[in-house]
Amino acid sequence: MTLYLDIFDKKFEKARQRLAGLAQQTEQGALPQDILTDTLDELANALEEVHVLSEELAEQHDYLQTAHVTIITERQQYFDLFDLAPEGYIVTNTQGIIEQINQTAVTLLARHQRLLIGKPLGALVAQADSQRFYTLLTRLQQGETFQNLDLCLHSYKRQSIHASFTIAPIRDHQSQLLGFRWLFRDLTQQRQAAIALEESEAQYRAIVEDQTELICRSLADARITFANQAFCYYFDRSPMHVMGTSFLDQVAEADREMVLQQLAALDRVNPVITLEHRVVLPGGELRWQSWVHRALFDDKGDFFQFQSAGRDITDQKQAEEDLRQREAQLRLVTDALPVLLAYINSKQEVVYANRTHEQWLGIPSTGIVGLYLWEALGPDAYRQIRFPVEEALSGEYVTFEQELMWPNQPPFWISATFVPDRTTAGHINGFFVLINDISDRKALEDQKDQLISIVSHELRIPLTSIHGALRLLTHGEVDPLSADGQDLLAVADRSAERMVCLIDDLLDLQQIKLGNVPLNPQVCQAADLIKSAIDTLQVMAQEHNITLKTAPCEVAVWADCDRIVQVLANLISNAIKFSPTGSTVWITAGKAVNANLPPSSPHVRFQVRDQGQGMPEENLERIFEAFHQLDVSDSRSRGGVGLGLAICRTIIEQHGGTMRVESTLDYGTTVSFTLPRKGYQP
Repeated sequence: MTLYLDIFDKKFEKARQRLAGLAQQTEQGALPQDILTDTLDELANALEEVHVLSEELAEQHDYLQTAHVTIITERQQYFDLFDLAPEGYIVTNTQGIIEQINQTAVTLLARHQRLLIGKPLGALVAQADSQRFYTLLTRLQQGETFQNLDLCLHSYKRQSIHASFTIAPIRDHQSQLLGFRWLFRDLTQQRQAAIALEESEAQYRAIVEDQTELICRSLADARITFANQAFCYYFDRSPMHVMGTSFLDQVAEADREMVLQQLAALDRVNPVITLEHRVVLPGGELRWQSWVHRALFDDKGDFFQFQSAGRDITDQKQAEEDLRQREAQLRLVTDALPVLLAYINSKQEVVYANRTHEQWLGIPSTGIVGLYLWEALGPDAYRQIRFPVEEALSGEYVTFEQELMWPNQPPFWISATFVPDRTTAGHINGFFVLINDISDRKALEDQKDQLISIVSHELRIPLTSIHGALRLLTHGEVDPLSADGQDLLAVADRSAERMVCLIDDLLDLQQIKLGNVPLNPQVCQAADLIKSAIDTLQVMAQEHNITLKTAPCEVAVWADCDRIVQVLANLISNAIKFSPTGSTVWITAGKAVNANLPPSSPHVRFQVRDQGQGMPEENLERIFEAFHQLDVSDSRSRGGVGLGLAICRTIIEQHGGTMRVESTLDYGTTVSFTLPRKGYQP
């Protein structure tokens, strides 16, 4: 545009000079017409050129106006970005004098902008970094650049600002150095956090190093990144030899897979686990340790290391093992006792019970602990002992006897003692239980009572008969030589004989149970034993119109012959008495097959089978009890007091055999027993 103006000025000046010459010639009257015409044409051309130039000037002016507005806008945007930048921005000349500074830097330095412009930047640098700053400025003037350079500044209030600088030179289009741009970030909080972290780490290390527990850190692959002195001392290794080694190297080989699986299962939801495992010391010794492992995660949820603390629990493990052994020994002792031992807490929950309850309640030992009493005993049995339980929980020492009724079991008697578990403060934690099964004692007492009843009844009748017969004879009311006298003497004789038999049976049973009746075993032919028993009872069978049958057998037994004949005679006598008239009783013997006997012990089985009325299944086993009778009134019509089978069973058991009974109602009963064969001595 300047060039266009110069051309316009030259042409305008030429036209002016031409007009001036024409004017002078006009005054002198010497201006020809053609010259004037040419001049006017030149002037018109010049004016046309001026018009064109004016239009170009107008366009240039509009362009410059637009460019000026753009420059102002961009400059404003630059200064907005400059002032609003989140980092401090300072422009200095080559001597470090501040020429420009943004609002962020002004805020950080806590000074007015007008007080900072023209001030040396070095005046804002902390005294400790002042010399380093001017050395840096010299190197900048020599053309060097710096990034991530830390300097400490101080604000108006003399507060330190730790800043990280990036410094760049400012050059003109001819690469001449004009100044420097100083871009810096405030690292004060990060520096304070770093210092706090360092102090915390120092404190952590001090605390950790003073701990007697083993403490270490490890990566995901179990490589140790830190171990305290206790860890190194325990494994007799220096910190240098521990760093980088695997934590699993110390774990016993048999436990490594378990430890690895447990650690791999940790996550942000469940970051902590406690493990007990064995470790191997450098000398090969196996020790037990308990470790608490914590998995550490960053803000993104990514795992980066384990923090672990452990301690030696070998003594504890040994004590636990000793305790388990003592508990096992104690349980063996208590489980072997025939009494029920238990402990019940204040909530009436079973805390402990020996194995005796398995036989009584039918509940496994692992299944009763934790049950309430009413659950273990059942509601009916619990109601029977409820009040003694409540007395024990109130602090009373309780002893009682009670008959219990349990489902699907016959009733039995117990003798129970409840001992309260009282604290020193008087609080009742629960009570100890000691229960004896006294069913046998009660049964014996019942037997004694029954014996007294039976004996008094059985002896009273014959004694009354004897007494009455003798009284009539003594007073001469009946001639002893007459028929009536002979009948009375016969009654007295039979009654006396019945009394003698009863007394003999009682004495036999007592002596056999006490072991005072020795056996004289010898080889006996089974056929001979059966024949002797049948011969003894043939008359009785004829009186009852009963047929006794046997089968040939060629087996011999090892037994006391007289005692076995006694057993057979008793069984045949019972079969005759309980068989209908005209029926048959079979007496046989043969090789026995008994699941209760060892395969290597050959036995002979004797059987006595009748065709009587039979008996219910629930009474089969009880008929061997002393004084037990199915029907007392019926037995009196047939004689006997219920001692015969009890004596027979005792004799057979002394021989090492067994006795059992099989019966079907309306079809008869079979009583059998086994004896060892010839050549086999139990």
